[in-house]
Amino acid sequence: MTSPQQQPAAALGRSPPHRAKTTTPRTTISRTATHKPRNRWSSTAATGVDDVQAWEQQRRPELLEAFQEHVYGQSLPDPEKITFDDSGGRSAKTVTITVTGAGSASFTLRLFVPDSGTPKGTFLLIDHRGSVGDDAGSSSGYAPTAKILDAAALRRR
Repeated sequence: MTSPQQQPAAALGRSPPHRAKTTTPRTTISRTATHKPRNRWSSTAATGVDDVQAWEQQRRPELLEAFQEHVYGQSLPDPEKITFDDSGGRSAKTVTITVTGAGSASFTLRLFVPDSGTPKGTFLLIDHRGSVGDDAGSSSGYAPTAKILDAAALRRR
């Protein structure tokens, strides 16, 4: 008697292993085709865009509409209300932003500010890994918060 590993797949109630099918590649563009790429400066009305007014009045709105339809999607309506609540110390704050309107959504961000009396820049990190702690002095390879704050404080001196 043969072991299950030696029996044919059909005898075990399984379909045989699939073999890769060999296909010939499809030709997508004929070498003799007379098709030419569309001029990106032509509007959908097939008129050329060769001045600022034609660009602003005609082609730019066409491209914005195409990007909205095929890339970005529709913009959400303006929210009825946006609120935020911040807590924490001078150099590390936790900010919760709430947006209300047809629905409601909240998100939290951590704001780390260098300790100096001069105006500062802002470094915003959307931390989808959860690796940024509440301590401004801590660092990780992904978010070297302490190094960024030290560099900002040194630069302003």
